[in-house]
Amino acid sequence: GSVGFQPHGQASREKASTPAALEKVRADKMGEIALLRHANSDPKSFAAKAEALLTRHWGRSSYRQRQSILATVVWLLRREIVDESREGSV
Repeated sequence: GSVGFQPHGQASREKASTPAALEKVRADKMGEIALLRHANSDPKSFAAKAEALLTRHWGRSSYRQRQSILATVVWLLRREIVDESREGSV
């Protein structure tokens, strides 16, 4: 599993105030997703859903929609980590 994996703290909780900051947070989340997907390749996982939001839905979204997408991605990644920790403790 992803024992010891922790999502980026500050960037995850703050709204990106500029398009460049938004892209930085997106890049950070894509890195986290890559680590989680390596541990769990299930196409129905929360990490897979987060990846879809940041790839398929990102390009045609407005700035505000992208902020919303990032908030959803943060939530999905938290759920993925919680689910993995539960599976690891069984």
